[in-house]
Amino acid sequence: MQTRKIDRNQVSIPGQCRTMRGQMIDIQLRDLTPGGCRFADPARALLLHAPVTLMIGGSGPHNARLRWREGDEVGVAFDRPLPDALLHHILSGKPIAASQSHPGLTQGLGPRRLVC
Repeated sequence: MQTRKIDRNQVSIPGQCRTMRGQMIDIQLRDLTPGGCRFADPARALLLHAPVTLMIGGSGPHNARLRWREGDEVGVAFDRPLPDALLHHILSGKPIAASQSHPGLTQGLGPRRLVC
C-alpha cells in the first residue's frame, strides 16, 4: 500500500483538460493536492503518461502528466506543484480575477494577454 506525503483535499471543482491531441474535455476534480489531482475520464480519452493541460477553478494552464488509471478514474501529477496561495484560493471556491495581485495566485497561471 502506498503512503501519501500530503493528504488529499476532497473537492468538486469544475475544470477542463486539453489532451496532447488538442481535444478539450470538461472535468470535475474529485481531489486536489499541490502535486496533482484526480478526476473521471469515462471516455478514456487520456493515455497513461501522456501530457495534459488543465484549467482548474479559473486558474491555469497547469501542465501535468497522467500517472494512473483505475477504471474511469485518473490521476495526474502537475509538472510544477501548485503554490500554497493558489491551492487555498482554488479550494475556497472564489473566482480568480485578472486584477488580483495576491502573492502566489499568479504563479502557474501561464502567460497573460492584455485585452483592450
